[in-house]
Amino acid sequence: MAERAVRSETLSLQVAAVSHDLRTPLGTMRSALDFVLDELLPNDEAHEMARRQLATARRMSDHMLQLVTDLLEVTTTPLAPPRLDLGVHAATTLVADALEMHQSSARAREIALVADVAPDLPAILADRGRIVRASSNLIGNAIKFTSRGGCVCVTAARLEHAVCITVADTGPGIAPLDLEHVFDAFWRTESPAYSGAGLGLAIAKAIVEAHGGAISVESGVGVGSRFSFTIPLAAAAE
Repeated sequence: MAERAVRSETLSLQVAAVSHDLRTPLGTMRSALDFVLDELLPNDEAHEMARRQLATARRMSDHMLQLVTDLLEVTTTPLAPPRLDLGVHAATTLVADALEMHQSSARAREIALVADVAPDLPAILADRGRIVRASSNLIGNAIKFTSRGGCVCVTAARLEHAVCITVADTGPGIAPLDLEHVFDAFWRTESPAYSGAGLGLAIAKAIVEAHGGAISVESGVGVGSRFSFTIPLAAAAE
């Protein structure tokens, strides 16, 4: 336990340093994309595909910049909830944005990325970028641990006072002793196949709970994993 604590502290310092160094180049890249889209590339039919691809790159750079900010928040003030920019948003759109980020990685690994989203979901009161990030973290984790040819299914459904988003995979599952730690910051399984920093699920949990929602996991070795979180409806939150 002491050795794990020392490793966690060392990793925390390393992540904080790298996150700080990433902010400048990412900001420069974001400004360059703005300049090309707004000043250089004509907004006409002939350049529609190029503009669409650059717009996707701009959204991804926004996502990366906010992720760096999240990493700094977690490493410097791990107990502080993230600051939210709340607005009323369509849950279907937020899920679609998160799915879009992982389509290419799922195709590259020959993993079926399936969406089952109710078309009539009510609006939620949420920080758009952070809910997309929480969903993206869960989807990215599921793809990472699912073998080639497997399946990751993302569903969204209405509960009484919330929308529930679920990410289920056909991966190897999580051992019972590990389940209680999966949302801990900087915690990592001892499996050599895992190379992450141990922050994705901790950040997702912090985001969900800051919205007044809850996050949970169901898993078993050999049966895959199922992560779910809830976000209150806009009407209920108000």
